[in-house]
Formats: sequence, C-alpha cells, structure tokens
Amino acid sequence: MVYFQRRLALHLLSLHVLLACKTDFAISVIEPPSMIIGYPTETEFQQSQNPSYVHRSPLLPDGGLMVRLQNCSSPGYGPNNHSSCAYHVGGPGGCSGISGAMPHPHLPGDRIAFIPFSKGYTGDKPPRDLERITPKHVVPGPAPGLADELWGTQDPQCSYDNSSGQYFLSYTAWSGPDDGWGQKAAISKSPSVSASWRRLGEVFNASQSWPNTPSRTGRPNIKCGALYASDGHRDVPHRYYLYSGDVETNGARVSFGNSLFGPWSKRQLILPARPGFWDEHVGCFTPPVILKSTGDLLVFYNAFPASYPGPPGFQVGWAVLNASDPTKVIHRGEEPVLSTKGVKWMEGTDPAMFCNNPYVVFMQSPPQPVLGQSDVFRLYFGMGGSYVGTAKVKVDARIQRCDRMQLVNDSVVV
Repeated sequence: MVYFQRRLALHLLSLHVLLACKTDFAISVIEPPSMIIGYPTETEFQQSQNPSYVHRSPLLPDGGLMVRLQNCSSPGYGPNNHSSCAYHVGGPGGCSGISGAMPHPHLPGDRIAFIPFSKGYTGDKPPRDLERITPKHVVPGPAPGLADELWGTQDPQCSYDNSSGQYFLSYTAWSGPDDGWGQKAAISKSPSVSASWRRLGEVFNASQSWPNTPSRTGRPNIKCGALYASDGHRDVPHRYYLYSGDVETNGARVSFGNSLFGPWSKRQLILPARPGFWDEHVGCFTPPVILKSTGDLLVFYNAFPASYPGPPGFQVGWAVLNASDPTKVIHRGEEPVLSTKGVKWMEGTDPAMFCNNPYVVFMQSPPQPVLGQSDVFRLYFGMGGSYVGTAKVKVDARIQRCDRMQLVNDSVVV
C-alpha cells in the first residue's frame, strides 16, 4: 500500500476555527490481473486490446466494453508499429518486440468494437460471459472518405455525460506515418449502433499541440482524451475537463471547455514525468471517477522508464485529483499499481502466446465502480498488444487526525 498526506481546511464559521486534517490514501489490488478477451476463443481478431469501460446509464443499464481491434490476416492490412503483427499469421509465433509491416498500407486498419455486459452485471467478478467479438460488433471504424482515419480508429476512451444524456468517445485517428495522428471525438445515445455515432472531428488543432510538434501536414500529434464533467460536484460549476497526451516526457496535460464540441483551452501540465523513475514517460490518463469516501477523483495513467522495449516496460500508475479543482493532483502513487512482472499476457515472452509488444500493460479505460462496494473498482486494460485483461482494486482513505487552529482577523493561529 502507498500512503500520502494532504491537508484539508474546514472552516467552522460559528467558532471561527479551522481544522487541518491529515488524510491517508492507499490502493491495493484485491484481484490479480487475468485475461478476459483473447484470440481465437473470445474474439475473431488476432489483436483485441486497449479497452474502455462504457458506463451504465438510462440508455445502457448494464454498461459494456469498447475494444480496439486489429486483424493481421485481413487483405491489405498495412499500418506499422503497434498496428501490425510481429507473430506468424495463423498461429502462435512468439513476440519479437518490434512490429513488422504488412505489405499494403490500406484499409481496413484498426477498428473499435462494442460488446455489452450481461443483464445485472455488477463488476464484482470478471465478465466471463461476453459475446465473442466479430465484425458485427464494430462501431466507429475508419470512415470512408476520411483521409485522417485511413489507417484506423484506435484506443477508445468512453465517458457518459449526464447533462446531455449521451456518450462521449475520444479516439485516435491514424492516417499513416507521414501524416501523423490526431485525437478525434464522437457522441452517441446508442453506443452499440454504428450509425448513431456523430463525429465531432479533431479535438485539437496544430496551434494547440504544444509541447508536441505538429506533423508536416498540420495534424497535432496528440493522443488520448479522457473526459470529466464536473456537473456541480463539490459545488464546481458545470465544466468539461479533457486530459490528453501520449506516454512521453512532456507529461500529461489538461484542458477545459463549456461544451463537448469545444473549443478547449490551452493544454497545461497536470502530471509531469519523473526523470530516473519508472514513470520517466507518462500520459494517457483514464477518465476520472469519484471516490465516495472523500469526493476526490481517482485516475490511472500509463508510464514507462527511460527506455523501451525491454522490462519492466509499460506499467500503470495512479493519482488522486482535487475535485474542487480537477486541474490539480493531490496525490501520486510512488509505485505502479499494475506491473508486467509475472503476468504472462503482459510479459509476452512465452512463444506459445500471441504477442505484438512485450512488457506492456496499457490502461486508458475509466475504472468501473463495483456495485454495492464503496471505492472498489474493476479495471480493464490491454496486455502485450493482443489481449484484454481485468483486475480489481480497492482505495482506502482515512482521516488520521485533525489539528485545531483559531481564525483571528482572517489569520490562522495554530
């Protein structure tokens, strides 16, 4: 368990007294990582990875998952790096650590599927009864005629917006190595219906890319877009916050706006990289979730040390944001909450397994609150570039003691 302390000021007007309270946070893994989607049993696609939990809502009472799909046997499949396959098509072949390029860089590219949870699913146990993923489950795929999606739609991050009663999907649109990528968004009231998704276009333009460098064609080269809507929580006026930035030394960034359509404010640093640590490269926040115990916001982020490939590789960290100001981090874990060590789907060194990138666990999904269990969350994440995994964690927050301080003429006296 990892602990930290922060000070809360409680102003008791009638007594003119301030209480400075020290609160400890701790997180523990109460169910170890396991695989829930893998080829060929649970999916028709050789690579099914980087999922996003889709929240329960009046539109979708039981929720579900979105999953990034790649199919290395599709004729003409062409993206390189993470978007093609290092193993032998048609059978296990180990993991080389560098994805090979297929011969023809054309569609279909990466796609995104939606699969519903079964009726009454609470999140307490892993969802072992998911429908097998087939092409019928594809929702936002590369749109015909959109050059900026030519090589695929990747890495979904889905949030439900209570105020508008619709789902907000952020995804990476990949148009090839010469053109770069951009973060795009879409909205829908029926996430399982492909035609229901209304594309909103690029979230950021080239002028908002700093500290990233835009591509030569003007794409911002920004990945990840985790949405949080304050909705009056902690008396914060309604506003949208968008956490962006790939796993890099620039750190994770945050913007805000008054509409899902933007415009978004200048990206500002919210979580820096830590040179010399396991999170020397950081980014790709998960959409925040409210902790019932304190009302603060729990997020997870992705990280790797000075170099990759090689162990320990990509790992998952955690942080707590101040719900009164969601641009501020009030705690950051000292150690990863999910590590690749000892998890075969993440290590990718077993030659009998499908694997595209060894030593990878990648989580961009919002945590799923487990029904009936306070501050217990089910996590969903990608493993080795080829699998979807799950685990369960519990967060503890405890007020240790409160020190009495007297308020005299607006000054604090301990």
